[in-house]
Amino acid sequence: MTYSGLIFTTIDAFGSLWGNSFFVQKYDLTITQASYFISCIFIGMGIGAPIMGKLSVKIRCVPIMMWCTVLGLLSLLAILYLHLSVWQLIVCCILYGVVTSAFTLVFVVGRKVNPLWVMATAVALINTGEPIFGGTFEGLVGMILDYTQPGVSGANYSIQSYEIAFSMLPGSIVLALIILLFIKEEQR
Repeated sequence: MTYSGLIFTTIDAFGSLWGNSFFVQKYDLTITQASYFISCIFIGMGIGAPIMGKLSVKIRCVPIMMWCTVLGLLSLLAILYLHLSVWQLIVCCILYGVVTSAFTLVFVVGRKVNPLWVMATAVALINTGEPIFGGTFEGLVGMILDYTQPGVSGANYSIQSYEIAFSMLPGSIVLALIILLFIKEEQR
């Protein structure tokens, strides 16, 4: 639950809510143009999820999740803190989506580590982590933006305010990496 919540929260807080206005400010885009880059994240997830499913049949899930989480951290850091060309940004957004889709492997790991009689509870807990963490982080990003620039709204926050507010997202991924170190993927 915690791993999937921490990973998916970066998609919720950045991809679903605050990313458009960030791209508008950072790259001087229109909202429509910014939405293309956000769409690249979700296209990447659409590409990555089936690939992760195929890989999980051949390779243990935790190593896949570990590598994908590290690549997700690097691509998110590039998106947030580097000034990329259009093509670099597209590649980083698609890569971020592809590797972040590894959060879906939590369900496979949950099946492997839990007895069948608690599977429904395990899946419910995994699904609960995503909206709890996502909703919390979306609000926290907004609170930090308001704190750093009181009275500003919409796409008018400065890049520095966004970078400060988004600093919790890479932190979330680092916490997810630490949690992965303690997950034992053993068949029961």
